[in-house]
Amino acid sequence: MANIIATRNPGAAKRLVLSAHYESKIMNGGDFVGATDSAVPVALMLDVARGLADKIDQLTSRDLSLQLIFFDGEEAYHEWTDTDSIYGARHLADIWEKGPDSATVAALSGTAQHVPELQRVELMVLLDLIGASTTAFVALELPTADLFIQLGKLEKRLRSAGHISRTYMDMTVQPGSKNIADDHIPFVQRDIPVMHLISVPFPEVWHKLDDNAEVLDPRVIADMSIILRSFVARDKADPQELEPLSEEKSEADIADDDVSDNSNNNDDTILAGNGPDHQEASNFPGTGHAVFCLHACLVPVIP
Repeated sequence: MANIIATRNPGAAKRLVLSAHYESKIMNGGDFVGATDSAVPVALMLDVARGLADKIDQLTSRDLSLQLIFFDGEEAYHEWTDTDSIYGARHLADIWEKGPDSATVAALSGTAQHVPELQRVELMVLLDLIGASTTAFVALELPTADLFIQLGKLEKRLRSAGHISRTYMDMTVQPGSKNIADDHIPFVQRDIPVMHLISVPFPEVWHKLDDNAEVLDPRVIADMSIILRSFVARDKADPQELEPLSEEKSEADIADDDVSDNSNNNDDTILAGNGPDHQEASNFPGTGHAVFCLHACLVPVIP
């Protein structure tokens, strides 16, 4: 197993983390595709990185970097238990509690700024079970309930401006009243703020072979793209750095502006490998987009 980690600026003091698991479940009777679990969440993470490439580089006043974590081993080999599940997340939380990530060490080579990597995580957003027509979210974690409320206000304004087809944050459920096991657990146990965006209730095709492209709703995926881009764009900036939201100019427009500006450029967001072949963004040839430092973190597994 291997977690895959992509960081825009490994030397930044803080991280805004988008995360999801990327492996599929071993099932009898056929191949489990996992369209909602978790192909769409992974696609949304990549969409944010590509769509906000220039915005990510512009919003630097808080020294906050965007980081993408693709967890391996979320699903159980046999039956979900504390030891047969979330292999990648448990391993990463453990090693990041003890020391810095290898990409951070490389970025800060020659300095004394090495602290445990978890101290750099300002917020983790975990995505799961997204894409079906029934997609909806509740505030699962009390420490980030206020942030969930702000996300709900953001999507309402996007809906009023006509940028999304409906809203997805259910404010009628008491924050923290539901407990869902997922990759965020070892990070919450270490007091990392996590906003867990997993569809509640689960889609009907959860852990079934029918979890494929046929159950996906393109409108939901498009809406979630706009919501997540808007959230990241606002979270990474001081309030003065973003244009105020209005009917004429919304966060969705800000995100769309970045896509439009780059529409004639054939280069996509670059994932530059860490290690001997890694090159800093300023030296990476042929791109006007954000460069992410990419590396894999191997996960020892004894199923």
